[in-house]
Amino acid sequence: QFWAKYPRDIQTTSDLHGGLPDSISPGRRPGIPAFDWGVASIFMPWQNFRHTGDRRILEEQWPYMVRFLEHGREISHGWIIHRALGDWCDQPITLDLSNTRRDGSPFNSLPATTATMHFFQAAKNLAAIAEVLGHAAEAIEYAAWAEEIRQAINRAYYHVRGHTYGSQTGNALAIMYGIPDPENLAAVADSLAEEIEFGFGGHFNTGSHGATYLYHALTDHGHAAVAREIFAKQTYPSYGYMFDQGATTLWENMSRFDPVTKATGKSLSHPFRGGFDHWFYDAVAGVAMDPTGVAFQKLRFAPKLVGALSHAAGSIETPYGRAASAWRVEGDSFSWDLEIH
Repeated sequence: QFWAKYPRDIQTTSDLHGGLPDSISPGRRPGIPAFDWGVASIFMPWQNFRHTGDRRILEEQWPYMVRFLEHGREISHGWIIHRALGDWCDQPITLDLSNTRRDGSPFNSLPATTATMHFFQAAKNLAAIAEVLGHAAEAIEYAAWAEEIRQAINRAYYHVRGHTYGSQTGNALAIMYGIPDPENLAAVADSLAEEIEFGFGGHFNTGSHGATYLYHALTDHGHAAVAREIFAKQTYPSYGYMFDQGATTLWENMSRFDPVTKATGKSLSHPFRGGFDHWFYDAVAGVAMDPTGVAFQKLRFAPKLVGALSHAAGSIETPYGRAASAWRVEGDSFSWDLEIH
């Protein structure tokens, strides 16, 4: 019930602050939210519905989601949103650079770029929610908003010669949200892979907004080996580096940890760093809910790291039972076992 309760906690906080959620809900840091934090008030009910098929969360949260999307329209300029925290606690290219920022504001992405990408995705989600709830006029309206926002992003932030939105996080969000024009999509994915390999030495530099999407953006477009290489790194910035410093949890910002004093100005347990976890099921093991379905009524089996790894296995529990995938490569032989219970 956690995923149904949390949007209600956001709603409660919204009721206390003029209909808009705080950045931390529930929390003790009140104030008008950054758009890219408050947008969870739309994303979470939609994902809850997609994974459970329960319309009730959409029905009860509908007025709050509409209010928040309209708030985005009110604060935007030419469909671009500037009131944002950005890709929080992304990684500067050297540890020394981390001391030039007092907070977690991003080094690699413009907050307006990522916030406006979330604005686009929120409009798409709300259009889909409107269809589910039978609000035909709103579905058309918010789909039109989404296209206006998409075009505004491409005008403002897409670099045509470099096929990039300016950062690993910008490119990953653009790919996974469907922002590039179709003829540019493969080039953006190639640019993302090249930036990681040649611009950042095979390392990630994403923060809170890119951690979830980076690896899918790579593997979905032919760059599984680059995604795997990121997890194999032991030098900064990498998960291997963090664990070598003694981490037993995922830190908010590994660049702010002092390996001598063991002190940090940031949290030592921050779940957003684990946003990649479903990638291990979807892409590595190759078992997931089909994105065109609802509530696991359709499954997709599609491992994407064959060749980059020699074997993998994983399983998920669905409302209908267990689904599992296990594959192995030995020489020229490929074996794959699927289970649906």
